[in-house]
Amino acid sequence: RLEMFDASEAGTWQCKEQIPVVIVQIGDYPHSPEGTLVREAQARYCDGDPRAELVTTKDLSHFYHLDGPSLLIEGYRIAQAYQTAVRGDVTCSSTINPESSSSSAAPILQNSASEESSLASPAPSP
Repeated sequence: RLEMFDASEAGTWQCKEQIPVVIVQIGDYPHSPEGTLVREAQARYCDGDPRAELVTTKDLSHFYHLDGPSLLIEGYRIAQAYQTAVRGDVTCSSTINPESSSSSAAPILQNSASEESSLASPAPSP
């Protein structure tokens, strides 16, 4: 987020925490304790950040790579997650100079559980 904040046009964001984040959770593969730890860490990050959304793909394929239809569904879920993340409630505690790379303003984070979308549903038929 800091790199995106610093690279953005002046005035686009008041603090880096306003930038939405979409994380695509690693799939069911690898079947290992490490894979489980990564999936859990990804979920915890999103649970603690009102502008972060988790997209699951575990139900799309039990193989290492996704097939074409699964990629279309994943893309739809990412778009839906972004729409939810961008509406997350973040209030920066102070306005910072967008020209400066120091983003010391501490945001006030509030999860908005009421704005959840059904990210697990497949894309609608055309």
